[in-house]
Amino acid sequence: MLQECLHLHSNKGCYQRLCSVLLMLTSRPTLGQEDKFTFARQIAECWMDEVERVEKETDIAKLKTALSEKTLIGEFVGHPAHQHLVTYPAVGLYFFLLTDHSKNYTAADPLIAKSIISEFKLKGVRTESLGTYDTLKELKEKLVEDYIEMAQGSIGCEEEGVVLCFVQRNKDKNDFTLCLCKSKTIEYNIYRLLREILRELFSDPSTSKKPVKEPSSERFYNEVEAMVKTWFGKLNYKKYKELPEYFVSKPLWYYKQLGDKVFQYIKKLPDKDSIKKIVKKKFADFSGNFYCTLCRSF
Repeated sequence: MLQECLHLHSNKGCYQRLCSVLLMLTSRPTLGQEDKFTFARQIAECWMDEVERVEKETDIAKLKTALSEKTLIGEFVGHPAHQHLVTYPAVGLYFFLLTDHSKNYTAADPLIAKSIISEFKLKGVRTESLGTYDTLKELKEKLVEDYIEMAQGSIGCEEEGVVLCFVQRNKDKNDFTLCLCKSKTIEYNIYRLLREILRELFSDPSTSKKPVKEPSSERFYNEVEAMVKTWFGKLNYKKYKELPEYFVSKPLWYYKQLGDKVFQYIKKLPDKDSIKKIVKKKFADFSGNFYCTLCRSF
């Protein structure tokens, strides 16, 4: 059963079933050492650390009961060998939602997951309600308002952005999540754009589906400017016309300096493999160093 689970979840993605299986075990298992099990093995070890902590500090039997026929949904973050765009203080599984195997809906009310995470002192993300709305018009206005506030967040404070859970509130209190989506800060998308342009320095141009443009700091800045102009132009609400020209966490000249400094550094590297190692494995540390340096001069 365990090997089957490792095989099913050996790629990047969701590993909830693996955690559910491991919770039922009485001792830490010996996991497959093949490369295809790398992510599953690391996540399993991380989850077993949590299980052993719960066993010492609270009540593991109670956790098993709380998660019977249910799955906690979360994200595996902080591993130095699997960096994305944001740095984390430690390796961990951060949970935010719960699914119920006996129910035919996307997920349970996020407040249920929040309660379990709090009770057993698991790692979780900040969860808050944006209110209850009876009409789509009210909901849309609130979403635009909160999007503007969230989009202006810096990658250093707000990190990637938010996960929005749309919950149906029922008279019988049997509330559940209808659907969910991610909303990223503009600065997060700017750093992702920088990473994708840098990838072209070591990628095979023949595999690209788009016309190949020379990676450069000038190209990066031009695409950043076009990106934020496009997003701001989508807000056709009169009440937002008095906002600054671009609602980004920093002025655009900051990102021009960022691109200049990054490409100056990249040009000093000896070969494509050195660039590839930074961009694919250490980009969060790499970009974070420039972020901190520029912020001190900001």
